[in-house]
Amino acid sequence: GHGVALVLLVALVGIVEGTPLQWENIKPVGKGPRSRYKHTSASFESAQGILYFYGGLTSDGRGGELANGEVWAFDAASQGWEEVSFDSFGTFEGCIDTAHNAQAPDPRHSHAMVSAGQTALTCGGKGDGGNTLEFSGGIECWWLTPVPAARWDRLKLQGSSPNPEARFGHSMSFDNDLKIISMFGGQSKTQTLLKDCWFINLGQTGANATDVVPHSVRHEWQSCTPSDTSAPTPPARWGHGHVVFRESIYVLGGNDPNSNSLNDIWRLTHPYNSTLATWSQIMPTSDLPSARGFHAVWLSGFKIVMHGGEGAGGVGKAAVLSDTWQFNLYTLDWSRFSFASDSVPVASNIAVAAVMETTAVAFGGKAQDGTPSGKLFFFDMATGWRQEFPSGTRPQRRTGHVAMFDQSTNTLITGFGMGSSGMHRDVWEFSIPQQRWTCVIGPLNTEDGCLNTYTATTPPPPSL
Repeated sequence: GHGVALVLLVALVGIVEGTPLQWENIKPVGKGPRSRYKHTSASFESAQGILYFYGGLTSDGRGGELANGEVWAFDAASQGWEEVSFDSFGTFEGCIDTAHNAQAPDPRHSHAMVSAGQTALTCGGKGDGGNTLEFSGGIECWWLTPVPAARWDRLKLQGSSPNPEARFGHSMSFDNDLKIISMFGGQSKTQTLLKDCWFINLGQTGANATDVVPHSVRHEWQSCTPSDTSAPTPPARWGHGHVVFRESIYVLGGNDPNSNSLNDIWRLTHPYNSTLATWSQIMPTSDLPSARGFHAVWLSGFKIVMHGGEGAGGVGKAAVLSDTWQFNLYTLDWSRFSFASDSVPVASNIAVAAVMETTAVAFGGKAQDGTPSGKLFFFDMATGWRQEFPSGTRPQRRTGHVAMFDQSTNTLITGFGMGSSGMHRDVWEFSIPQQRWTCVIGPLNTEDGCLNTYTATTPPPPSL
């Protein structure tokens, strides 16, 4: 099946218990990714309003599942999908860097990915055959940079840097204030659950400067595991979530070494100084979410939002949950969102990415029957529930194109330009009354269904 995504608008401030939050099911324009779960998502400062989804488990069409290596972009404004191509890196310098484009991570699932400004770092996971992915005896990590031309770059370490153990089912988060990426827990290739904490300080290498990109410099993994081994620590776990808020790391839920689901929440203060770092378990006085693992967790202002997962009380073969909770980082209490409709996402292993401060998009997951899901939902706090049915395919994202408006038909006409796959010479029209894209002139035998195909008189694509 094609992917369908979940979008949840969450207010940064002022969300109180009883607010009628609502999910909306969107049917995006054009061809989308295959249904999947155990994938990841990211958003970028350099590509605002566009969400990227990478990897995961998809059906092989024969009753089994395969690790996936595709990257798909979802444009929240036009509600359209586009598969990201990595073949055109170097185009903007006038040539194609085929050697670099041949470098890419293997297909994977159960990995982690975290957005870090104009790039994202993905680490670990499992490949086809269930092998835990590793590099140089430790965890394998890659930078994903989507613009100006999409590229993969392997994480380069300083010679003195340790390399954390290879793992899957771990969590990663980004401290936007200090420009620090952190990683916690997971399961090793020997099926041992971990509770170690690591971080990379982009500021130490100058990678947070506006003229320096993280993939161009070498980094160092440092331990954020407290040096005091006698102090309390959270149980080892995988399938959990974690966020960073005001220089503290918060770890929520997951599964312990006895395969029990957890509903605890732990806070690590002073995480970037192992001498001062201290774990403490938070004991809320409010009602608690049920124990779960493989849930979605993201930060919205001073609140942690958690949705779905797997645990006791879940429905179907996969025991998936559909409730959404928020944890107030000031009052240290949980409250459950109240929905005005029964149509909420029922899945685990959902990938969530922020669009803007008040918007998050989630795609896919494991459905209640245990198969990959491909759903995309949208929530609008101003208008509530509404189902949208945009029709037709859409043009690829581009720049340097031309456009005109036909007042007589209330239609926008646009064409040519430059995109991730190179130069374009197609022409499209968008009917404002019908909210529909139509390809007027384009290539032959494509899913765009263009009304006319290129001829000898069609202008060639412009060149740089």
